[in-house]
Amino acid sequence: MFYSRILVFTALSITLFLVISCDKNVEEEISGVYSGTASSNLFPGPYSVTFDLNEIDGTVSGSYYLSATDSAHFGGVDDGSFRADLIGTTLKNIKVIQDLKRIECPGVFEGIGTIDIRTGIINISWTGTDCSGFHNGGIFTLAKI
Repeated sequence: MFYSRILVFTALSITLFLVISCDKNVEEEISGVYSGTASSNLFPGPYSVTFDLNEIDGTVSGSYYLSATDSAHFGGVDDGSFRADLIGTTLKNIKVIQDLKRIECPGVFEGIGTIDIRTGIINISWTGTDCSGFHNGGIFTLAKI
């Protein structure tokens, strides 16, 4: 009986360690700089975008840049912010807040997407409005760099 309790305790400890280790690995795997393209009905492009993202406890957030690098294209520290809830490989409740200071073109874009942790690919479908009008059928296609 004593040895079976030790065995159960050891198995539970190893399981807990593996779960905690996996969570940290997922956060580390997702966090990083992603570069790619965007397009919508108003700007079929594609045009370059970059996201500098961090994942903590199921929330993915970070900066948004309208350029191929993580530098602001239209003045300011960045061109906007990104936030989403990560559920498995799905990014839900995505909100990109655009803040293009130099050209005064604020915007809000919302959508849903997926992330492939193995390949570092993010695909997002989005809609929203900025100074150019209503963007429909928006797509972000990003790869971790």
